[in-house]
Amino acid sequence: MIYEVEADLEVGDTVRITAADGFTKGFEVAGFASDSIMNPALASSKRLAVAASDLEEVHAHTGTVEHLVEFWLHDPDTQTAVFAKDYQDSDMPKAGHMVDSAAFEMFTMIGDGMVAAVVILVSVLLLFAGLLCLRFSFPMAVEQDYRGIGVLKAIGVAPRDVKKIYLTKYAFLATIVSALGLLGGLALTPLRTRSITRYMGPSRVFGTGSCLRWLLC
Repeated sequence: MIYEVEADLEVGDTVRITAADGFTKGFEVAGFASDSIMNPALASSKRLAVAASDLEEVHAHTGTVEHLVEFWLHDPDTQTAVFAKDYQDSDMPKAGHMVDSAAFEMFTMIGDGMVAAVVILVSVLLLFAGLLCLRFSFPMAVEQDYRGIGVLKAIGVAPRDVKKIYLTKYAFLATIVSALGLLGGLALTPLRTRSITRYMGPSRVFGTGSCLRWLLC
């Protein structure tokens, strides 16, 4: 999947493998799969699914063999530490690093998570700036409308009712703007989360569809 995201590969494109001895072989991309282990950008190795005969032909000219020893634990939260110790004490191959599912999730989140953190930080700063602008613009707008306030008071409207009128007016405007901002954010969510969705799959809790259903219910 990383080649589709980072290299802009598409189905039907040709990937060519070359060797120092002049060997070259092209492969046509038939599709993409999300590799939960080697898909993160921090993982040094990337896996390609090819026919066994093609693999033997390429291996005869270039590349080295890597062995990936995997185990499935029924309860990773409680069994990972004990299993890691038992594996280290055994005679199994130990040439390499031992990582678990949490490590691969962290690898995936480091790249896209940093981007998300920056976006959230910028959003918070913009929200803070917007609140400051609102804090100073509201009194200014009321001051510029002092003639209308004077007319309301002249015809007998109580100061408390004048305050309610202006609060209702700006609350209505704030509601409209907030709704537009929410809809705009939901519309942009698939675009902003496209990369991490390809890597880790769609969210079943905070997806755009679930948010829309929650709003409509």
